[in-house]
Amino acid sequence: MNSGTRLFRTVVITLLLLFLLSFAFFAAEGEVEIYITPEEEHLPIGHLLSFLLESKFGLQVQEKIQYPDVGLRKIVNQEGDLFIGLNLPPTREVAWTYSLDQLCNLGPVYEDVMKGWAVPDYVGEEILGSLADLEKSEVKTRLHREIVTYESRDNLVELSRNVIENNQYLKEYELVVLREMVANSELDRAMRSREWIVMTMKRPSVSYSIHDIRFIKNLTDEQSVHLIGRSDLMAAFPNKVTKFLSRFYLPIELVNELVRLHDEKQVSAARDFVENHEKLINYWLKGVESL
Repeated sequence: MNSGTRLFRTVVITLLLLFLLSFAFFAAEGEVEIYITPEEEHLPIGHLLSFLLESKFGLQVQEKIQYPDVGLRKIVNQEGDLFIGLNLPPTREVAWTYSLDQLCNLGPVYEDVMKGWAVPDYVGEEILGSLADLEKSEVKTRLHREIVTYESRDNLVELSRNVIENNQYLKEYELVVLREMVANSELDRAMRSREWIVMTMKRPSVSYSIHDIRFIKNLTDEQSVHLIGRSDLMAAFPNKVTKFLSRFYLPIELVNELVRLHDEKQVSAARDFVENHEKLINYWLKGVESL
């Protein structure tokens, strides 16, 4: 093989490799990998975000379900692009495993996250409006001296047990620990009969979104759920995408609505939510110009 032929073949192979690398780069540029925690309040948010990135920006989205420790590690290692499911306290002070320069915090997706003891709205607030009211004889009788809770990753049982143990006037109360599905069924039954019940509750959650209930005791400080991206997110995606992600925020009432929609019809929940809130979606997409 003469030198001219070898040179020609080398040039052809080099151009082919460059073409393949360019194709791979542009293909990757149009893909987004989102890690979502497997919680009933986080999955609907992740599905909504995926739906909008695909339908409004033409991106290909891959959703991956992971708990926070694994999901965040994937984002830090740039094995994924976005993570949904990190609860932060109001002060935003948290013992990070990773330094903040390893992540891109796009801000809260929603706030007013709460865990606490809740009662049905038909229980008069003037009779049972605070923890101290549980000491009243009438209240003890109506509640059968029981506080209902359920097993969860949120430590609701331990949080409730601490409240009872640290309040002398609750010593007559029994903490009834059920499985979550059983606890929700018990709440449904009690409310159909308009019985009194105190039960641990999360906001947002399916149960909170479908029942008329109110909190009488916070078990934790209010928190917010943030959208976390890989450290080079702003440089890796077009400006219109990153601006959309920065504006992606829902009031807690709309989070509850989305959670309820997702529970009723998961396949169409994101599409139905978008159709019902056109003005909000336009703001996310276009900013103040759309208002």
